[in-house]
Amino acid sequence: MRHKKKSRLAAVERFIVLTATAALFIKAQSYALTWRGYFAVGGEFMLLAKQIIRDFAADIVELFYNAPED
Repeated sequence: MRHKKKSRLAAVERFIVLTATAALFIKAQSYALTWRGYFAVGGEFMLLAKQIIRDFAADIVELFYNAPED
């Protein structure tokens, strides 16, 4: 039972992080549009992608080290 609770908590946490990331991306994109004067997807996207990949890798490592041994 405890494993399911952790999985649900991790899913909720991931959903919140992805929602916040999307909101920050939209805000950063509109700020960049105002600053540059034209629409482009630039560094703000790459910074978000880098952090998402880093978090995903950390989650996999944590799952690997905390996996129950049979």
